[in-house]
Amino acid sequence: MSASNAAVSNTPELTPALAQRVHRHHVVIIGSGFGGLFAAKQLRKANVDVTLIAKTTHHLFQPLLY
Repeated sequence: MSASNAAVSNTPELTPALAQRVHRHHVVIIGSGFGGLFAAKQLRKANVDVTLIAKTTHHLFQPLLY
């Protein structure tokens, strides 16, 4: 086989750190109420990527408003 007939791969080699990240699950949590924050806190311990989507940048503890 000559060099001109050799197959060239454009796929980069995966490093162990990148390979681990590629195979991780991604969880999206919508809402930052008690349920959303508890879920995010528990999933922090798991081997998943977590994205929390909320309307505000803070948590409002509503029982203190009454």
